[in-house]
Amino acid sequence: MKKIALLALITVILTFTSCDNFFSNSWGKQRSYDSKNIDVNADNVDEWIEAAKGNPELADAVTEAIINELEKMGNTDNPEAAKLFEGGVNLAVESSGLGESILTEGAKLLGDIDDFDEDTFTDLLGKIQDDFNSGGGPGAAEKIGKLVDTVVEDKDGAPKFNDTYTEMAEPGDIVETILVLIMGELYDMGISIDDIDSWSSLEEIADGRLMLEVGPPPEIQVGPEATPTDVALAAYLNLIAENHDKYDNPMIDTIWEGFFNK
Repeated sequence: MKKIALLALITVILTFTSCDNFFSNSWGKQRSYDSKNIDVNADNVDEWIEAAKGNPELADAVTEAIINELEKMGNTDNPEAAKLFEGGVNLAVESSGLGESILTEGAKLLGDIDDFDEDTFTDLLGKIQDDFNSGGGPGAAEKIGKLVDTVVEDKDGAPKFNDTYTEMAEPGDIVETILVLIMGELYDMGISIDDIDSWSSLEEIADGRLMLEVGPPPEIQVGPEATPTDVALAAYLNLIAENHDKYDNPMIDTIWEGFFNK
């Protein structure tokens, strides 16, 4: 099962990174960009995403500009806001470097796939965590928290996405975003993957800030001390809980099993 999870994870990331060189080691010369001077909207956000490939400084600035636009919109349950939100999250996830790390470390493990044991998957996640923490990962998780705050709805303490984004969300994007948010939680709490029993152990990741309600249907509620990253993770997990049957994705299944099949 863990071998399948590893292969599925690499496949998901490969699918969303193979068409460009966003995670190239050659980032080019970094520059400073002012998000206030970036005119981004639903019509041109794809062009900004294309322009930001290989340029983490620009990606960060465009993400900030998207956050500013969403905050000004007020009502974000509409296609334009959902498009902007989706673009902002994709930029933040890609700027985290998670995809490159998974591909690099996963390729090493696949060379010895016949010797795959129970500790291999945890070992992979540990290596990814080191890359995440030393790169753009923590900042990416923080930006996703800000983005989600502009579109999320709080239903009895269980954050949920509005209907427009719920219909638009793609399984592969959900998986990548949840992984970034989980790594962000671990970074904020100073916890190493090597020190927990399961990378998807909710109680150990954010004890008291995120709480599983068995349901039915099951849902993740947030406590009074919840951070924006907590709220974002809860919203994405609740998206999975409410739509699990419609997602044909092995990593969605893996995440659902880890968080909700208690």
